[in-house]
Amino acid sequence: MSNLLRRQLSASLIAFNVIVCVCNYSAAQSQNQIQLDNAQIKLLYPEIEVAAQADGIIKSVMVEEGAEIPSDQLAVSIDDRVAQAAVAVAKTELAAAKKTEAQTADIKFARATWDVAKQKLAEARYLVNQNAMGESALRDAQLEETRASLGVSVKIDEKEQQKMAVEVALEKLRAEEVKLEQYSIKSPTSGLVIERMRNKGEWVRAGEPVFKMVNLSEMKVVARVPIHSARPSRPPNPYGDEETVPVSKQNSKVTPSELKGAKVIIKVQVSSYEFSQESVVDYVSHRLIAGEVDVSARIQNQRLYPGGPWLLREDMIASIEIILP
Repeated sequence: MSNLLRRQLSASLIAFNVIVCVCNYSAAQSQNQIQLDNAQIKLLYPEIEVAAQADGIIKSVMVEEGAEIPSDQLAVSIDDRVAQAAVAVAKTELAAAKKTEAQTADIKFARATWDVAKQKLAEARYLVNQNAMGESALRDAQLEETRASLGVSVKIDEKEQQKMAVEVALEKLRAEEVKLEQYSIKSPTSGLVIERMRNKGEWVRAGEPVFKMVNLSEMKVVARVPIHSARPSRPPNPYGDEETVPVSKQNSKVTPSELKGAKVIIKVQVSSYEFSQESVVDYVSHRLIAGEVDVSARIQNQRLYPGGPWLLREDMIASIEIILP
């Protein structure tokens, strides 16, 4: 064999080996990736109906449909004049209770009375010992001393009751302040107002929704992934008809346990802009539907520009690529 022929044969073998290696590498990559083009964008948090917590006439509505509002912002106010009066009364009662509890003259007087009674009892005993006073006068002095002693105990108990009255008045004030806050409806979270249900001047009852909002800052992408499962053996069909299985399900090599925590690349085409973000599969359903399992992954929504509208909306179609570990 000539040297030229040997060199040509060697080159052919090297090229064949390279092609085989490239084909094997591509096959391994495809086995570790799942491409789906029919995923959907869904809300991560459900829509919220913000309800009134007190009965009354709406004084003002500070939200409009389509407006973004931050968390804890005042959105609706209800006529609260009665509640404000109740708070004022509770404050006055608390001040009066504190003033009563702070005065100590009654205890001082009771103790002074007891001191006098004890002194008179000592004098009576001395006079009895000197045979200058009868036993009945001594008993009267002892009774007065006992009465004075009990009077101090009563005043001390009354002081404790006054302290408790201050605590009661304070808690009553706090309760009235909580009731007053119920007339101011604030946003429970940041989000987008999607419906306004009440207007200024309308009567609203506690529990009735006033406006509806939704949080679009975080969304989720959901998809159904075909999984690997052994096909049960079936007896031969005498009619010759065989059930067909979609190719995607026949070729699937993934199990539900492999999907949990897998890296996922999400892409959404919005007009001329392509949204792209990486995430992980954080939910895998326990239920199989026609050989497929539901999965989802969280994604952070984006704005086209600062303060502008959110880019992703519910029910948009997304393509995802799940990269298996």
